[in-house]
Amino acid sequence: MSSPVTTAALQKSEGLHPGMGLHPAKGSAFVSLEDPATPRTVTKQELTDHLVDTMELTGKESKRLVESFFNTIRATLAAGEEVKLHGFGNFTLHDKRARPGRNPQTGEVVPIAARRVVTFRASPLLKEACLAGGNRAAVDEQG
Repeated sequence: MSSPVTTAALQKSEGLHPGMGLHPAKGSAFVSLEDPATPRTVTKQELTDHLVDTMELTGKESKRLVESFFNTIRATLAAGEEVKLHGFGNFTLHDKRARPGRNPQTGEVVPIAARRVVTFRASPLLKEACLAGGNRAAVDEQG
């Protein structure tokens, strides 16, 4: 009778970071093994580590690539342009007008200044992937 393999043992044997597991179709180490109902955040460091593991880049190269990617998005939005990432989504800028607000505790009217906000709209492929949830193989066949 074989003993069950724990998530921690799998991660250790595959040299993976905590919370990450092997992708069933591609052997990628970027699928969460945690409870899908528990919210989780992917960090820039995890993106960097993923590039090291899958693209055979050095740690420094991966970090520069991730930083450059986000700096380009920041600079593009700061210049007033939209960012469109096919198969992922669009970052757009919207100018909000000044308007009166209300302090919920006192009921006092408080002015809210005009401002520019960034919004994100997910692509249909991303929406479908999110709706598919745990069915990772079906999502990967499409993208």
